Amino acid sequence: MSGLPLLPGPKLQPFRFRTKVPNIEFVEELGEGKDSTVWKVSIDDSIYALKIFGFGHVLNYPLSDFYEGKDEYTPEDIRTYEDPFHCECRAYGRLKETGKEHLSIACYGYVMLSSDHEKELLDKGGMTSTIDRWHEEFENLPLRAIVKEFIEEPDEYWHLDPKKIPRMIRDVDTLHQIGIFVNDISAENWLNDVIMDFSRARTVPHPYYNRDYIEWLTKGGRGWDSTARRDEKDFDSMIDTWNYFVEVGTYKGEHVWHRMQNNESRYKLRSGRRFNEAPR
Repeated sequence: MSGLPLLPGPKLQPFRFRTKVPNIEFVEELGEGKDSTVWKVSIDDSIYALKIFGFGHVLNYPLSDFYEGKDEYTPEDIRTYEDPFHCECRAYGRLKETGKEHLSIACYGYVMLSSDHEKELLDKGGMTSTIDRWHEEFENLPLRAIVKEFIEEPDEYWHLDPKKIPRMIRDVDTLHQIGIFVNDISAENWLNDVIMDFSRARTVPHPYYNRDYIEWLTKGGRGWDSTARRDEKDFDSMIDTWNYFVEVGTYKGEHVWHRMQNNESRYKLRSGRRFNEAPR
């Protein structure tokens, strides 16, 4: 098997099994997200997290008005770029080729699940709605998955350490510098203070990171979805949510003052005292 996806730009290589017949034991379902289901698995006597992708999200991307009437991209091209499995493959491929793999949890490659693997999943109740083939177009395609480092979830659902926020901000900045835009920064997508989910990421080269397209998008008042501003805004919203739950006593922790969008001023929730942004 070759690197995927079959698009210009970075690719993720297949996982290297030690045996000719891939041996995957599904140990425990860890959770279900918008685009995938994650299982704790044993492969060749080693424990991993296996992120199994569905197909439903692939149908939801029409061609942008910017490309209508042009020969550059077709709706099928956009679907291929925006497929969550391909998004993760391209992001991890870029981390690998730039030597920045420390910006996420370890990724060991992709696998195509066999019919036997799928049967085991079905027997264990693991064929969730996220990865079920609800559309006839996908009936004969194998389930696609990415093998990642297994990390035990912390006892606390969510905890932000103010001392680590500057480094997290620098990490997001570095992702942007190497051409990865996450497009889905939220608390549940971080683990051990690194981003673990790139299923909505856009990695250059990408149709929606064409300079002319971004200029058309922003000048026309059509939004900022395809620029780094979305990640910055999402990061700051995550901080604001944390601060709110700290203030009301839901979470135990300290107020966080750092923001990605440094041009804004913030107010302490109780005292109302103005606070200028702390340096990174």
